[in-house]
Amino acid sequence: MGENLVYGLGFIGGFIFTVLVIFIIRKLIKNKKAYSGCEYDERQILARGKAYQISFFYLLFYIIMCALMDIFEIKWAVLCVQMFIGVFSSAIIFVGISLYKDAYFIDKQRKSLFIFMAIFFILGIIEFVFSFLDYSDGESFLTAGMLNLNCNTLISGTFMILISIMCFVKIMIDRKVVDDE
Repeated sequence: MGENLVYGLGFIGGFIFTVLVIFIIRKLIKNKKAYSGCEYDERQILARGKAYQISFFYLLFYIIMCALMDIFEIKWAVLCVQMFIGVFSSAIIFVGISLYKDAYFIDKQRKSLFIFMAIFFILGIIEFVFSFLDYSDGESFLTAGMLNLNCNTLISGTFMILISIMCFVKIMIDRKVVDDE
């Protein structure tokens, strides 16, 4: 009971923190008026739709594979962790496609990509620190040979770091394109 309460409070705290960060970023953006008149062209709308489609079908395939593994009694993680990994990996696919196809950022918003990269990197490091603090307290990521709930912070930290790496690569690609012109 106590462990579930801690996880529940951690989830609620993380959710509230995320909402606060989003509101702060939106407030900063509105103050700078950098995003005013943000109109997406048809290419961006189509790229976003394709990213949704690919990540959805990946998640569907992943869930079916997890169900089949459960039917054949191949246990590698508790169900919650399996779905957590599936949702995060699907989100990584969506973000990656959206970034590389320029589905969300218009030209005057490109500088904010660095801010997003920094935020995701800092959040990822924080998640890694909490994960390894739990591990150093004697909590294991494995129970009876299966990944348990203790690895969720490690998974989300990896997700944040991967997003920041994708943002960095996109910044470098855009910088090279500008330099080549």
